[in-house]
Amino acid sequence: MSPAGPLWFLWFLLVLDIGAAVLFRFGPRAHFLSSILNKIVTDPARLFIVLVCVSAAVYFPLAAIYPPWQWIGYGPFEIQAAFAPQYAIYFAAGTAVGAFGLERGLLPVRQWHCWVLGSIAAFLLWIGPTALIMKGEATSVGGLQVVADLGLMLFVGTACFGMIAVLLRYGTVRWQIIDQVSENGYGIYFYHYPVVLWLQYAVLGIAFAAIAKGLIVLMGALSLSLAASIVTNRVLSTAGPILNKAGYSVFKSF
Repeated sequence: MSPAGPLWFLWFLLVLDIGAAVLFRFGPRAHFLSSILNKIVTDPARLFIVLVCVSAAVYFPLAAIYPPWQWIGYGPFEIQAAFAPQYAIYFAAGTAVGAFGLERGLLPVRQWHCWVLGSIAAFLLWIGPTALIMKGEATSVGGLQVVADLGLMLFVGTACFGMIAVLLRYGTVRWQIIDQVSENGYGIYFYHYPVVLWLQYAVLGIAFAAIAKGLIVLMGALSLSLAASIVTNRVLSTAGPILNKAGYSVFKSF
């Protein structure tokens, strides 16, 4: 068990955020690179191929060295050796997509069903060989690990594309409660982890079915995290003008 546990991606994501901000603020303006990225990002098929190829080129060597869940690092600053670079690759891809905009041609909504069906097929391509490997049949079937690794890379890519495509296709209807969730998305993300942990612990001894416990934790975590985010935003919006006025007065006193 790693000291960092499931929270390792939070500090890793923070490092990526800081790196992206520094690069945007102080990095050189490479116009030729922007032109290449523009051609890739605005074509979903081309973006998918590039993303899967880059992911595979990075993942395959690491997967040959490190077991899937091996941790490396120092103290609480640990990462999953084989998977952490994938976070960085998809973070960079998401940054590029955000910079050029979804409206410029990425993931045409008419193709959403292709991405969803592709993700299901890729999942089966990954989970089938993985199940055989877990049963100890990797040595008897040649190339099984390679097929499993390739299936994983394809599944991650198609799943991301499929989810975005479905949201672009069906996420156009406005619901008031969904608007509240959207406006407080970061706050929910910020508060949800300890809420989920304690709710899971609270229902541990209750004689409910697993799916019932899951629904209780899901709805409870969403409601409590949303409420905490709304309260925090109201406190900050009330305290902000007061602090600004106080700061202004202090500044004037000097």
